Amino acid sequence: MILVTLGWRYNALLQGVPPQEMLGQVALTPLGSMAAPCLVVAIVFACLTTAIILASLFAEFIQKEIFPSKGHYPAALVLTLLIGFGVSSLEFGGIARLLGPILETAYPALVVLTLVNLVRKRGVVLSNSLET
Repeated sequence: MILVTLGWRYNALLQGVPPQEMLGQVALTPLGSMAAPCLVVAIVFACLTTAIILASLFAEFIQKEIFPSKGHYPAALVLTLLIGFGVSSLEFGGIARLLGPILETAYPALVVLTLVNLVRKRGVVLSNSLET
């Protein structure tokens, strides 16, 4: 939500700025010369923690669901990191071209699924509270 608000507020600043540089451009205005160090630290930690968790979860998924008879977590983790390395070599533009059509199709369905689950969950909570 915060990124959407920043994009709306600094819309005029972002005209003609490549997508991979937009966050830096938005940070430069309020933070001035401190923008670069603050932004670099925030992005490095955000990316690192996300990458560690996702690699761990995907390797665990590969180990348990795809190759359950093998059960070698280190091999699954190496496979995960090799896939991640391959995707990272595409750079931002390549990843955006690869994922763009998939996300344009999947996001509306995921939003609807989320709303349906929230309504169902709310209905279960309400019916349980009425029974007690």
